[in-house]
Amino acid sequence: MAFAAVRTDCRFSNLEGLADGASARCYFPRMKQPLIRLSVAVLLVLGAACSDARVKKLDEGITRDSVLAILRDSKPAVGADSLPHVYEDAAYLVNGRRYEVFYYTKGDEVAGADSLPAKKLTPIVFVNGNVTGWGWKHWDSVATSIKLPVKPR
Repeated sequence: MAFAAVRTDCRFSNLEGLADGASARCYFPRMKQPLIRLSVAVLLVLGAACSDARVKKLDEGITRDSVLAILRDSKPAVGADSLPHVYEDAAYLVNGRRYEVFYYTKGDEVAGADSLPAKKLTPIVFVNGNVTGWGWKHWDSVATSIKLPVKPR
């Protein structure tokens, strides 16, 4: 990191000068403005590349229908695609609980018609119709807890 010129001295060398209400003026290291702007720009680009606006709208506890509305950007379902942006889905019944996973894709790829590696998908996990979390770390945890094989990536 680059720092601007630094003065670490204060106007008053001791606290006696402050007793009559005067203030001390000290200067501390400051980053240069261009470096700050560059850092912010890089963070914004990385944040946009690592996530998707639809996934950011998800929240734990919302229903399956709410997730579908978010995934289709609140537009009505068109044609035969009742699961927009879902590459594939899977459902499991374990100990009286229904587990469902949507493998979300940013595009409109569909399993069987398109080939897409698992690392480009984001699992959205439901238990009894409500979201419990999303992402591979969450799905791996849930799948392991109910003794399901985890999809290789």
